[in-house]
Amino acid sequence: MAASVLAAIVESTEDAIISKDLLGTITSWNHGAEEIFGYTAAEIVGQSVFRLVPLALKADEERILAALGRGERLYRYETVRLHKDGSSIQVALTVTPLKDSEGRVIGASKLVHNITAQKRAAEATRLLASIVDSSDDAIISKSLHGVVTSWNQSAERIFGYTVAEAVGRHISFLIPEDRWQEEPEILSRLQRGERVEHFETIRRHKDGELREISLTISPVRNSDGTIIGASKVARDITERKRSERALAAAQAELKQANAKLEQMVAERTASLREAVAQMEEFSYTVSHDLRAPLRAMQTYSEALMEEYANRLDAAGLHYLNRIASSTRRMDKMVLDLLTYSRINRADLIMTPVSLDRLTQEIIENYPGMQQAEADIAIEPLGNVLGHEPSLVQAVANLLTNAVKFVAPGVRPSVKVWAESKASRRRIWFQDNGIGIPSPVQARLFQMFERINPSADYEGNGVGLAIVRKALQRMGGDVGMESDGATGSRFWIELPTA
Repeated sequence: MAASVLAAIVESTEDAIISKDLLGTITSWNHGAEEIFGYTAAEIVGQSVFRLVPLALKADEERILAALGRGERLYRYETVRLHKDGSSIQVALTVTPLKDSEGRVIGASKLVHNITAQKRAAEATRLLASIVDSSDDAIISKSLHGVVTSWNQSAERIFGYTVAEAVGRHISFLIPEDRWQEEPEILSRLQRGERVEHFETIRRHKDGELREISLTISPVRNSDGTIIGASKVARDITERKRSERALAAAQAELKQANAKLEQMVAERTASLREAVAQMEEFSYTVSHDLRAPLRAMQTYSEALMEEYANRLDAAGLHYLNRIASSTRRMDKMVLDLLTYSRINRADLIMTPVSLDRLTQEIIENYPGMQQAEADIAIEPLGNVLGHEPSLVQAVANLLTNAVKFVAPGVRPSVKVWAESKASRRRIWFQDNGIGIPSPVQARLFQMFERINPSADYEGNGVGLAIVRKALQRMGGDVGMESDGATGSRFWIELPTA
């Protein structure tokens, strides 16, 4: 073959064809070598071949040179070499000794094939195979005719068939008879290039047990883009579906139980409301009817005192006074009970109420406030949304208590002020009274709860219960603070008008 033809072949090949002497000096460099390593012939000819060798592989190149000196040939030796930019290239070397006319080895011809892409593809294939083998899902491939072509370990675990038993068989061996119509439809969609995602169906295990499966099926194409088969990922969702059905059944039972419970609660609530309404009606009637004999007792005791006092001795007068006092207390309790019942039964119409006006009228008109000669300081209180009669009763009870429950000989001192909290207004009533011990504060607003039963302080335990009920009916709240010794601070809270 003519030298010009050989030169043309060398220059046109994609592989690097390099020659070097026995010292490793590069003596020729073709176009393929320039493409693979990045150096032009002008840059590299005359340079040491070690310029292409990673430092860690220097000994490797020295062994190759030594073998050449002995006339040995190296065929497709896979190793790593360096590109001009410093990156690594995986190559396959075929090295042939060059001899002179007398048969002495004077250098070498080196054919270098770049196998970097092949190595990467092989690594990717190994990685993909590892992923397929380690997946918890069954990964199966099949032809467009439905014949199984691959079968991973999870497919064996989920369906019970080994690779040898499954590969080469039509995929229908997994499909129950009542679902055979699914396979032609799936194959038709695959042939159109469509992907089937999360298709839930039933497949049969080797032992005959039916498994609930979620399938994702993708077309497999060759290098030309032609669809040649399908890749199928099957996830066993039997347990998940069983759990979902159990959960749905439990939710249905719970819903049914809730409906029954709600019905029972509604019935009992209605019954309780009716009983409460009857009790309130009874309490109102009894309280109202009690006033007539009480007023008679009070009238006759007063008449007896006026007309026959001079005929009674000291003991008789004492007894008569006790009767009159007890009658007045009983009448006050009945009036409080009627007030409580009215607040609880009435339809309250909420309107803007001026607390400044209301508080001033209570101080001016309530006898208990005048008799106490109290020092009362009231800051501007503003307006709230409430039912004025109920609010009068609540504020009057709090002010009356503030001036009543003080130590003997102490002048009552009361301070009233307001605080705004978002769309609500809180009114504080602070006194210098005897205080409320901590253990009894929790039951302070209960009916007939007398915290201080001493004869020095009149009361029947209904006043604060009226305050709480009034605030509840108006959509407000009530509370208190006390250290039990140096007075108390009560508060009520209502929407701002």
